[in-house]
Amino acid sequence: LSMAKSNYYKADKENTINIKTLINILRPLLIAKWIIMYRKFPSMNLEKLVDHFIIISDLRNDILQLIYYKKSGKRNFPFEYNILQYALSEINHLQNSLPFPERSTIEITHQLDQIFHQTLRNVNHSF
Repeated sequence: LSMAKSNYYKADKENTINIKTLINILRPLLIAKWIIMYRKFPSMNLEKLVDHFIIISDLRNDILQLIYYKKSGKRNFPFEYNILQYALSEINHLQNSLPFPERSTIEITHQLDQIFHQTLRNVNHSF
Protein backbone atom coordinates (compact mmCIF):
# COMPACT_ATOMS: atom_id res chain seq x y z
CA LEU A 1 0.00 0.00 0.00
CA SER A 2 2.87 2.32 0.79
CA MET A 3 4.33 1.91 -2.70
CA ALA A 4 0.99 2.65 -4.36
CA LYS A 5 0.52 5.69 -2.14
CA SER A 6 3.99 7.16 -2.76
CA ASN A 7 3.68 6.61 -6.52
CA TYR A 8 0.24 8.21 -6.50
CA TYR A 9 1.54 11.36 -4.79
CA LYS A 10 4.53 11.40 -7.14
CA ALA A 11 2.14 11.23 -10.12
CA ASP A 12 -0.09 13.90 -8.61
CA LYS A 13 2.82 16.38 -8.75
CA GLU A 14 3.76 15.65 -12.39
CA ASN A 15 2.25 17.38 -15.40
CA THR A 16 2.53 14.27 -17.56
CA ILE A 17 2.13 10.87 -15.97
CA ASN A 18 3.92 8.03 -17.67
CA ILE A 19 2.61 4.50 -18.02
CA LYS A 20 5.20 2.99 -15.69
CA THR A 21 4.07 5.28 -12.86
CA LEU A 22 0.42 4.31 -13.37
CA ILE A 23 1.33 0.63 -13.30
CA ASN A 24 3.45 1.22 -10.19
CA ILE A 25 0.33 2.62 -8.55
CA LEU A 26 -2.07 -0.10 -9.69
CA ARG A 27 -0.04 -3.27 -9.19
CA PRO A 28 0.84 -2.78 -5.49
CA LEU A 29 -2.68 -1.55 -4.79
CA LEU A 30 -4.25 -4.68 -6.29
CA ILE A 31 -1.64 -6.89 -4.61
CA ALA A 32 -2.53 -5.32 -1.26
CA LYS A 33 -6.21 -6.03 -1.89
CA TRP A 34 -5.38 -9.66 -2.77
CA ILE A 35 -3.27 -10.15 0.36
CA ILE A 36 -6.01 -8.71 2.55
CA MET A 37 -8.63 -10.93 0.96
CA TYR A 38 -6.72 -14.22 0.65
CA ARG A 39 -3.86 -13.82 3.15
CA LYS A 40 -1.29 -14.98 0.61
CA PHE A 41 0.85 -13.39 -2.08
CA PRO A 42 -0.79 -13.19 -5.53
CA SER A 43 0.46 -13.47 -9.06
CA MET A 44 2.43 -10.43 -10.21
CA ASN A 45 0.48 -10.54 -13.47
CA LEU A 46 -1.40 -7.25 -13.59
CA GLU A 47 -4.00 -8.55 -16.05
CA LYS A 48 -4.97 -11.38 -13.67
CA LEU A 49 -5.31 -8.93 -10.80
CA VAL A 50 -7.43 -6.61 -12.95
CA ASP A 51 -9.64 -9.53 -14.00
CA HIS A 52 -10.15 -10.41 -10.36
CA PHE A 53 -10.82 -6.98 -8.84
CA ILE A 54 -11.93 -4.47 -11.47
CA ILE A 55 -15.58 -4.96 -12.37
CA ILE A 56 -16.44 -1.44 -13.56
CA SER A 57 -16.27 -1.82 -17.34
CA ASP A 58 -14.99 1.69 -18.20
CA LEU A 59 -12.23 1.50 -15.62
CA ARG A 60 -11.41 -2.06 -16.60
CA ASN A 61 -11.13 -1.05 -20.27
CA ASP A 62 -8.89 1.90 -19.38
CA ILE A 63 -6.57 -0.33 -17.34
CA LEU A 64 -6.44 -3.03 -20.02
CA GLN A 65 -5.67 -0.33 -22.59
CA LEU A 66 -2.92 0.97 -20.28
CA ILE A 67 -1.40 -2.53 -20.20
CA TYR A 68 -1.63 -2.72 -24.00
CA TYR A 69 0.12 0.68 -24.33
CA LYS A 70 2.87 -0.54 -21.98
CA LYS A 71 3.39 -3.74 -23.97
CA SER A 72 3.57 -1.78 -27.22
CA GLY A 73 6.36 0.42 -25.84
CA LYS A 74 4.45 3.65 -25.42
CA ARG A 75 5.35 5.90 -22.50
CA ASN A 76 2.34 8.13 -22.00
CA PHE A 77 -1.28 7.25 -21.55
CA PRO A 78 -3.99 9.80 -22.37
CA PHE A 79 -6.74 8.34 -20.17
CA GLU A 80 -5.17 8.32 -16.71
CA TYR A 81 -7.86 10.33 -14.91
CA ASN A 82 -10.22 7.38 -14.19
CA ILE A 83 -7.31 5.23 -13.08
CA LEU A 84 -5.99 7.90 -10.71
CA GLN A 85 -9.45 8.49 -9.28
CA TYR A 86 -9.87 4.78 -8.64
CA ALA A 87 -6.39 4.53 -7.09
CA LEU A 88 -6.98 7.42 -4.69
CA SER A 89 -10.34 6.01 -3.66
CA GLU A 90 -8.84 2.56 -2.97
CA ILE A 91 -5.79 3.96 -1.17
CA ASN A 92 -8.06 5.96 1.14
CA HIS A 93 -10.38 3.00 1.68
CA LEU A 94 -7.56 0.60 2.52
CA GLN A 95 -5.78 3.12 4.71
CA ASN A 96 -8.91 3.77 6.74
CA SER A 97 -9.96 0.13 7.05
CA LEU A 98 -6.67 -1.59 7.84
CA PRO A 99 -5.55 -1.90 11.44
CA PHE A 100 -1.97 -0.69 11.45
CA PRO A 101 0.03 -1.98 14.41
CA GLU A 102 1.47 0.59 16.76
CA ARG A 103 5.18 0.98 16.50
CA SER A 104 7.20 -0.11 19.47
CA THR A 105 9.15 2.58 21.22
CA ILE A 106 11.52 0.23 22.99
CA GLU A 107 15.11 1.41 22.67
CA ILE A 108 17.43 -1.55 22.08
CA THR A 109 20.29 0.14 20.26
CA HIS A 110 22.59 -0.03 23.28
CA GLN A 111 21.93 -3.75 23.74
CA LEU A 112 22.57 -4.44 20.06
CA ASP A 113 25.82 -2.46 20.21
CA GLN A 114 26.98 -4.58 23.16
CA ILE A 115 26.16 -7.81 21.33
CA PHE A 116 27.99 -6.60 18.21
CA HIS A 117 31.10 -5.60 20.19
CA GLN A 118 31.12 -8.91 22.07
CA THR A 119 30.87 -10.79 18.77
CA LEU A 120 33.82 -8.83 17.38
CA ARG A 121 35.87 -9.61 20.49
CA ASN A 122 35.05 -13.33 20.15
CA VAL A 123 36.04 -13.31 16.48
CA ASN A 124 39.34 -11.55 17.26
CA HIS A 125 40.18 -14.06 19.99
CA SER A 126 39.51 -17.03 17.73
CA PHE A 127 42.29 -16.05 15.29
